[in-house]
Amino acid sequence: MAFFYIFLRQFYGAKDSVIGLLFFTSIYPIIFVDNFLAFYDKLSFVFFVLGFIFVVRKWYVPLAVLMPIAALNKETAIFLVLIYYLWSNQFWKSSLLLLEWCVVFFGLMHGMDIISSRNYMSYIASNLTLPLVYINVIIIFGVFWYLAVKHMKNTTQQLRKVSLVVPLFFIVHFIFAKINEVRVLLPLSLIIIPIGLEEFRNWREKNR
Repeated sequence: MAFFYIFLRQFYGAKDSVIGLLFFTSIYPIIFVDNFLAFYDKLSFVFFVLGFIFVVRKWYVPLAVLMPIAALNKETAIFLVLIYYLWSNQFWKSSLLLLEWCVVFFGLMHGMDIISSRNYMSYIASNLTLPLVYINVIIIFGVFWYLAVKHMKNTTQQLRKVSLVVPLFFIVHFIFAKINEVRVLLPLSLIIIPIGLEEFRNWREKNR
C-alpha cells in the first residue's frame, strides 16, 4: 500500500493520492472473488509499482536491476519494458531491458518446461464462457474505468501513451491466463487510477 501511495505522489498531491489509495484498498474484496492472491502476485505488483516509479523518475539503472528479478517472479514483467519505452521513447535502453527479460523467460522458464506445460486453449475457453470474467473486469475498477476514459485527453502525454498497454494487457491475459482471477489485472491500477484521479483534482480546483 505504501508503495502505491508513493507512486501516486509522482503525479498528485497528498489529498488526491490518498483518494487513489483508498479506492485501491477498496478493490481488494473483489480480488478475492473466486480466487486467491498468491505470494508471487503480491511480489509482481510490488515490482510493477517500483518499476513504474523508476520509469517516472528516470532511474534506469535501478529499473535494469529490477527487471530480471521481476521476470524471474512472473513473465508479465515484460509490460514494464513496454511502459518504459512508451514513457521515455528510449529504443536502445528498452531493448536492453527486453534482452534481460528474454534471458530469464526463454532461458530459465523454457529450460524448466514451464511454457509447454500450460494449456492455453483451456484459458481461452474459460475466458469466453465464464460470465464472472466480464463482471469482475467491470467492477474491479468500477467508476474509474469511466473516469479514465473521460480524462484521457486531460492527463499527461506520457500517461496517455502508457494507456496503450491496457488493451494489449487484456489480449495477452485473455490467452495466457484466467481473467476471472482478477488479481492478474492489478497492474492496470497503475494506469487507470492515476488517469481517473484527474476528476478529483479538477473538482478541487473548481471549488477553491
